[in-house]
Amino acid sequence: MSDGEEQLLLQNWASSPKQAWFKEAWLFLQRRGAHWWCKHFAVTYHLAELLRYHQQPQVRLIWEAMSEQMASCVACTNSYHNAKALYAEEFEPQAVASLLSAMQLLDAQRLEAWFALASPLPPGQAPPDKLLSAVFEGLVHDSVMEDAGVCDALVLALKTLQATIDLQPPAEGGRYPGLYRLLAHPDAATRILVLPMVQRAGPIPTYNEEVEFSLGPLLERWTATLHNWMQAGGLAASAIPQLSQQQQQQQVRLLLPSGRPASVQPIGPIWLALKVFFQLLEPEAMVSILLETPSLRDLLPTLFRGVAVPPAPPVPPPQAAVYRSMLACLIVVLRRLGLQMWQHGQPDGSCLAALDSADGWTTACRSPAALGDVLMRAFDCVQDEPTQKVVLQAIHALLDAWIAAPVRSQHATYALLGFLRSQVFQCWRFPPLSALVRSTAAFTSLAAMHHAIEVGYPTSFACHIWGQAACEEASRMDPAPAGTVAKLGKEATHLMVLILQVDATTLGGCCDPTRALDGLGTTVDHILGTTTAVKGRPDHVHASQGKRALQQLCGEASPSSAPHAHGIQHEQQGPAHLRVCGVGSAWSSQAGSLAAAQQLSNLEAIRCVPAYWRSASQCGAPTVAAALLSAAAHVAGC
Repeated sequence: MSDGEEQLLLQNWASSPKQAWFKEAWLFLQRRGAHWWCKHFAVTYHLAELLRYHQQPQVRLIWEAMSEQMASCVACTNSYHNAKALYAEEFEPQAVASLLSAMQLLDAQRLEAWFALASPLPPGQAPPDKLLSAVFEGLVHDSVMEDAGVCDALVLALKTLQATIDLQPPAEGGRYPGLYRLLAHPDAATRILVLPMVQRAGPIPTYNEEVEFSLGPLLERWTATLHNWMQAGGLAASAIPQLSQQQQQQQVRLLLPSGRPASVQPIGPIWLALKVFFQLLEPEAMVSILLETPSLRDLLPTLFRGVAVPPAPPVPPPQAAVYRSMLACLIVVLRRLGLQMWQHGQPDGSCLAALDSADGWTTACRSPAALGDVLMRAFDCVQDEPTQKVVLQAIHALLDAWIAAPVRSQHATYALLGFLRSQVFQCWRFPPLSALVRSTAAFTSLAAMHHAIEVGYPTSFACHIWGQAACEEASRMDPAPAGTVAKLGKEATHLMVLILQVDATTLGGCCDPTRALDGLGTTVDHILGTTTAVKGRPDHVHASQGKRALQQLCGEASPSSAPHAHGIQHEQQGPAHLRVCGVGSAWSSQAGSLAAAQQLSNLEAIRCVPAYWRSASQCGAPTVAAALLSAAAHVAGC
C-alpha cells in the first residue's frame, strides 16, 4: 500500500465506523511489517486506543506485536511513550483514564517479564535484547518506575548488569532521569548502586534543552512533593515523629490506576538525591535551575523554609537524617552561588522574595544575616553529634560566602565567629558538646580567618575573637596527631604562618620598595625543603610611612602575648597604585604574597599584628618557628 493509501486511511478515521477502521488499520500495519510506532505513528496511535480492551484475544495480538517491535527498536519505544503523553493532553481525563490505566498495566507486565531475564543469566553471557531494551526504557522513561514492581525489577537487573552495561548518554548532554529517580529510592543500597552511574556522566555545565527535557519533569515532581510536605508541616508535623520511614511506607501504600502498588520516594532520600544533583551543577546551571526556571523556583524557598525549622528535641533518627539532608543541600548551594541567591534578578535584590509572612512561612532566611541567625538557633536546638557537625559545615559555607562577597560584612562574620568561640570554650551547655564537635567549631573559625586573609582581609581580622586560641592550638599540636585534632592543629599552624608571612611581606614592601617582596622565605625554604620563584614586585609604596610602622613594631609592640584587635596600622596617603605580578611565596604557596599585595593595593589602612610574633616565639611547632625566623630576617633586612 502506498503512502497515499495511508493518508486515505487516516482521512477516513473520523467518518468510518470504528470497528471497520480498526480492522483496516490492523491489516495495513501487518502488511507494512515492523516499526509501527516510529514509521506509522498516526495509524498506530489510533489503533492503540483498542488497548483498553486488552483482555480480548484480538487486542492481545496487537499488543504482542507492538511489544516485540519495542524490544528491538528504541525509536518505537520513544514514540510509544510520546503517544501516552499525547493521550493525556488530547483527551479529557475521564475519557482516557481507562486507556492509560490499561497501558500502565500492560507496560508493568511486559517490563517485569523482560527484567526477569536477568535472573538466570550465566556469567559471561551477553544479556538478551529484551533485557537491555527494558533497562534503557526504564532509565529514559522513568514514569514506568511509578510501578513498585517495575522499579524493584529494574534495580535487580541493574545489580546484575552493572559490570557489563554501557550507559551512554541518551542524547548529547542528556541524562537518564531513571538513575536520578533511583537516587531517591528508599533503599540505601540502591542509592549506593546508582550513585557512580550518575557521577560517571560528569558535571552539568548548563541547563540546556537536553538536560531540561531529561530531568525537568522529575525535578518538577520533586519540587511539588517537597512543597506539599512543607505545607503539611514538614519536620514539625506531629504525625511524623511516631513513625519510621519503613512504617510510613507500609501505612501509605498507594495504588496506581492500574491497581498495582505505587513506588514510594520518601522525603529524606529526595533531599539526598537533590544534594547529589546540586553537586553536579556548575554555577551557571544552578542559577538557571534555581533562580530562572519558573517551574522550579519554589525549590530554593522550600529548602530555606525547611532549614529554618529544625526538629525539636528529642529528635527521632529519621527526622534528624532528613534535616541533615536539607542542610547538605544548603551547603552545596552556598558553595556554588554564595550570596548571589539573594541578589539575582529581582527588583528588591532578593530571589527569595516569596518568603513573606502572609503565607505563614518564616521570613528568617530573607537575608544572609538572617540565615546566620537561623543556623545558630539550629545548632542550639539539635543535640545529636552528626547533625551538629553538619550545622557547623553550613556555618562554614556561609562564612566563606560572606568573606568572598564583593561587599564585606564584618559585623555578620564577627557574630558567627563569636558564636563558634562560645561553643568551644563554654561550660554551661547541657548536654555538653563532644570534643569532636568543639574541634569542628574551632576548625571552622580558623579556616574562615585563613580564607579571609587570603582574599585581602587584614591580618588583624577577628584576632580579638580567635587569635589567642589559634596560637594555643598551634602550640599544643602533637608531633604526630591524628583525626580531627590533627586537622585543627594544622589549620592553626597554617593560619599563624600566613599571618607572619603577610605581616613581614607587607612591612618589607612598605619599608624598602626597591627590595620589595624579594628574598622572603629563603631561610624557611632551606629548612622545609621548598622552592620559591619570585616573579615580580610592587612598583612603589610609601617607604617613610612603612619605616615608622617598623619602628612601632620593634619598639612599641604590645607586651601582652595575646594578639589584639587592631595591631599596627599604616595609613596610606591617598590611593596606592601598585602592581604585584605573581610574587613567589615563602611557604610553597603564593597565597601569602598575594594576600600582602591585596593589603598594599586595596586597603586604605594596612594592619599588622605584632603580638602574633610574640606568641609565635613561644610556639613549639617547627613550621611556625621557621616562619618566624624567616619573617624576622626579612623585616630586619629592610
